[in-house]
Amino acid sequence: MQGDFTRLTFDRSKHYSGVLNQQGRVALDADWNEQVAIEQHDARTTRQDVIGLCGGPQGVDAAGDPLAGFEVTTDGAALSVTKGRYYVDGILAQKEATTLITAQPDFPVASLAQVAGLAPNAALPAGAYLAYLDVWERHITALEDTAIREVALGGPDTTTRTQVMAQVKLLRVGDAGVAFDCATQSAAWDALTAASSGMLAARAEPDDPSASACVVPAKAGFRGLENQLYRVEVHRIISATRVGVKWSRENASVVVGWTGQDNLDPTRLTVSSTGRDAVLGLAANQWVELTDDAREKRSESGLLVKIVKVEGNVLTIDPGGQTITYSNFAPNPKTRRWDMPADEGELEITLGAAAFTELELGVQIRLTTGVYRPGDYWLIPARTFTADIEWPRTTANPPQPIPQPPVGVKHHYCRLALFDFASGTWAKRSDCRTLFPPLTQML
Repeated sequence: MQGDFTRLTFDRSKHYSGVLNQQGRVALDADWNEQVAIEQHDARTTRQDVIGLCGGPQGVDAAGDPLAGFEVTTDGAALSVTKGRYYVDGILAQKEATTLITAQPDFPVASLAQVAGLAPNAALPAGAYLAYLDVWERHITALEDTAIREVALGGPDTTTRTQVMAQVKLLRVGDAGVAFDCATQSAAWDALTAASSGMLAARAEPDDPSASACVVPAKAGFRGLENQLYRVEVHRIISATRVGVKWSRENASVVVGWTGQDNLDPTRLTVSSTGRDAVLGLAANQWVELTDDAREKRSESGLLVKIVKVEGNVLTIDPGGQTITYSNFAPNPKTRRWDMPADEGELEITLGAAAFTELELGVQIRLTTGVYRPGDYWLIPARTFTADIEWPRTTANPPQPIPQPPVGVKHHYCRLALFDFASGTWAKRSDCRTLFPPLTQML
């Protein structure tokens, strides 16, 4: 979640059941958000215990339509996904209308090949395909949904939202007619649904043990003058041993609308504003990511470019050899600020390296070997009062940072249906959904 937060404090291992306000105390966003997270965790855990990992309700609504949705159907030529609801790991997924699988509102794609994880213009090979549901949560601000903003306030935004994304995708599981059913174990399925195994360790720069005990270290600890919530996010996978990451000291919450591009000079981009102020705004020598709602829904990284100059609401950028075309960004083009130094940009990090990589002001990170995905992110609260960061540590002397898995994005999966595809024709083998009756009908 790329919001303007102080920190995110929910930890299910602490078994907290609620947050209690005390009179006369400062109100923090972290406390409110932890209460929301506690209630959400309780509700989803209960649903998972009662319904199971995957399930939809039996019966029909007042109009006679099935309550359970996400049935994948075919007329032979195309695949469609029905409206209704389905529960995945206790998360309620809903679809308001039946659409073609290539016209899902939560999954904007250009072709059926993209639904199967291929390049947009690729030919879909014949074979057996498993249709599955991928559910995850997207962070929504007033830039994505203008109705969130209270216009009576005259401009400032207030809260943000989390939105459930329910995306039906295809996984090729073998040749057409291969022995495969809804319960068949599959290495491809296991690889698809496995969580990222890579982890990050973070620390504030330690004291130099060789220095005299009588000398105050000039560089140890967090040296920032402001409290920050650092966000480290995987931008792309370079190889099995190297990843490219981007980072922000403001949890990547500085984002503005991208409204146009100069026809004569494509390096000049028009934006809706340059930010709230000098600290939370856009300036020369900063890095920004050009993206849009469709890319975010497809979990695709945007394009990183460097700002060369800011004149009013016009940014002059260095595209770095990339072709920047405004018409290729839709809907809702946007410009998100990241805080890498002007001469660095994306950080290329070797997995499993012994040395830590410095972000800035003593904040250092290290990535373990493992599997990463673009969009994996970690949050690092840094505090001036302690000149340190908040991060789990060992009890050793000196303590060492404990590597942590990504905070998100967490994906949840359910099998929906099995199909054969040959000579451009779809044939449905089976419906993999599990439906349950209301409790009152089980007496």
